[in-house]
Amino acid sequence: MLQTSGRYTVNRDTLTIRGVITSDQGQYWCKGGRDGGTISSQSRSVSLSVKDKPKPTLTVKPQSSVFTGDTVTLSCDVGQLTGWTIHWRKDSNPESTTDATKTIKSVRDSDEGEYRCRAQRGNYYSEFSNTVKITVTVRPKPVVGVDPDRRVFRGETVTLTCDIQQTGVWQYSWYKDNKQDYIIGRDQNYKIPSVDPSHRGVYSCRGTQTQAATHTQMSDGVTLTVLDKPKPTLTVKPQSSVFTGDTVTLSCDVGQLTGWTIHWRKDSNPESTTDATKTIKSVRYSDEGEYRCRAQRGNYYSEFSNTVKITVTVRPKPVVGVDPDRRVFRGETMV
Repeated sequence: MLQTSGRYTVNRDTLTIRGVITSDQGQYWCKGGRDGGTISSQSRSVSLSVKDKPKPTLTVKPQSSVFTGDTVTLSCDVGQLTGWTIHWRKDSNPESTTDATKTIKSVRDSDEGEYRCRAQRGNYYSEFSNTVKITVTVRPKPVVGVDPDRRVFRGETVTLTCDIQQTGVWQYSWYKDNKQDYIIGRDQNYKIPSVDPSHRGVYSCRGTQTQAATHTQMSDGVTLTVLDKPKPTLTVKPQSSVFTGDTVTLSCDVGQLTGWTIHWRKDSNPESTTDATKTIKSVRYSDEGEYRCRAQRGNYYSEFSNTVKITVTVRPKPVVGVDPDRRVFRGETMV
């Protein structure tokens, strides 16, 4: 029979145990009595379990490293125990919410920090939970790269690359003229095997981390221009008709387009140089012929240029004539 003493206080129908310890656990029951000695039957027993001071578990979803604008949820779990009020700390400073779940919508830089929680029931406090550190970084913005060039020709192969300077497993979404055009998944390259005028437009991309439910900003748009097959212009300086020993320069112009290798032909035979300019110093008879050029970029070839015909003649040697004679007299007129 428990009576008021030490940690126990009995006040009629209420038993109070102060500073519960492990030895207090067990089965408790009671009986009621009246003046005159009448005692009731025994009540049903109540099992009291005494556990160690709880330590909540703090978890975060989708992850502790987030981008500005993301949503992050912290959950403070005290187990299956009821009646608790939750207290939150950020960098040791109290937070206002007392819910077991703390959701931060549209995360800002100021939300970065170390979070903890603990539970209160009456005047009793649990231990502090584990610490979760939230790190906030600027939402990355991809950069679209184009190979071989933003201006391409009908039939060329074009590869667009969505470059994200942020670690993670990304899924890439491509947009053409602000409309979703193609989802590549984990391949950051968007390959167009044979471009035609329908591929003209402004291309942009965005990355998504499906497990973290977060995404990048939209990249800046890159304009893809599709042109007809180019035909280089072949010019000659100083002129196409030269003398032996002269210097002649042929120039193969593909316009302001980049990444080209030039192939030369003389009378349909390939020449070794791949420069856009072909200079022949000290021209000989063997240099006479019809010259053409065409350009190559990757596996793509331009049309052949116009033809320039080089003609080589012997450098003329003048003959000096004297009238009236090579021998003249003082005062005579000589031509």
